[in-house]
Amino acid sequence: MSRRHQDTVCLEREAQIKIKESLKKRDQEVEKMYADMWERDRQIKAQREEDEARAQLESNRETLRVCITYIIPCTLTIESAYNFYFFYFNIQNYIILKGHP
Repeated sequence: MSRRHQDTVCLEREAQIKIKESLKKRDQEVEKMYADMWERDRQIKAQREEDEARAQLESNRETLRVCITYIIPCTLTIESAYNFYFFYFNIQNYIILKGHP
């Protein structure tokens, strides 16, 4: 092999090595880009799940507040009224059965 041919082969091989290194570097950059995107998506998902859990907790607290403020007192009032009328009608029946005016 002549010196000139050997120089040409060496230059071509050097160019191939540079191309291979460039492709490897590009593949690493693409891989890093996908890894960064995956991590960003993971963080967004985690934040969204945390926000949804916080919103659900707040909704549950609001529901409990409404129950304590409005529903439970109404229920107690209805039960109290029922107990009063039950007691009242039993007393009336007792008075009628005993013959008291």
